Amino acid sequence: VKEQFPHLQTSCVTIAEDSAVRLPDVILEPDVPDNKVKCGLVEAEEREVGAVTATTYTKYFSASGYNGLAVGGLVVMLFALAQAALSMTDWFMGYWATNESSSHLAFAWVYVGMAVGSVILVGLRSVVLLNVAVVCSKALHHRLLSRVLWAPVNTFFDVTPVGRVLNRFSSDLDQVDSQLPMFGLFFAQIAFQVGAIVVVCAASLPYVLVAYVPVAVLFYVIQKLYVIASSDLKRMDATTRSPIVSLITESIAGLSTLRAFKMVHTALQTNRDRIDHNTKFFLTYRISSQWLSMRLDWLATIVVAAVSFLVIACKASLGVATAGLALTYATQLSTYLSRLTSTYAMVETVMTSVERLEHY
Repeated sequence: VKEQFPHLQTSCVTIAEDSAVRLPDVILEPDVPDNKVKCGLVEAEEREVGAVTATTYTKYFSASGYNGLAVGGLVVMLFALAQAALSMTDWFMGYWATNESSSHLAFAWVYVGMAVGSVILVGLRSVVLLNVAVVCSKALHHRLLSRVLWAPVNTFFDVTPVGRVLNRFSSDLDQVDSQLPMFGLFFAQIAFQVGAIVVVCAASLPYVLVAYVPVAVLFYVIQKLYVIASSDLKRMDATTRSPIVSLITESIAGLSTLRAFKMVHTALQTNRDRIDHNTKFFLTYRISSQWLSMRLDWLATIVVAAVSFLVIACKASLGVATAGLALTYATQLSTYLSRLTSTYAMVETVMTSVERLEHY
């Protein structure tokens, strides 16, 4: 600014340069904290690193007005009961098909009762989770609005760009309001489906666990690497989006000044640079999901191949129905593991918005 507009320098600078008494260099170059932009009032936006901690989840559920662990435990219990009811209904259907001596009418009434109970539990778990999400979202919005309205001018508004605040109230709140309940529901459903498949498979076909255990270890390592990387990329995407919003709002407010000093082109170029900087993290975040999909496909192929060879090796002790069930479970588990990792990663990345809201 000084190079382009030398006439805008204040008289204080001229007096200081012409004065015989000069300040020491150590005072002219003061040390500033790492979280502040040097020689400026605006503080650099803080962000967490690594995976989302369990404390963030507890704080989110605590926003409902009750103990966070109790609310989370209630949701987990409802999902476990619903999945147990669904699995028992499927098991009873197979038991009914193999039992020819009993009354079909009695079996039909039992099956109808179990099916109705499963439907009620499935509906109840979804209603409870979505209602908890709505209450938590409202509480987080109210708390954020209250903190911002009562924030001091000198330590908050003077050092925080307006775009950073708008980003919290727009993008971050949208993630918490719409994305988190949806992906949270999908993740919980798939997680308990995977658990049910593993339990049923271990009870009926223990040989298949020989193939599942090493694949589960590889799956854990891959999803751990992806979740940490995707969470950080999502944080950087949100952090680099705030300067774009700030520049737009400031340019609209000072449009007459930009035109008067012929700085419109400079503002446009600055906006392009900030968009390019944000796009780097956004595209990298999107590409990382393809990295995960490729490796999950490899694991799925390994599971199906291992189970196939295991069935062939044990064909003398395995019946046709058991072998078909093992291959069916292997295919289903591979699909569910892929969905489980994707939904869990989405929940983790969306929970970074909860971190950013809790920061205020």
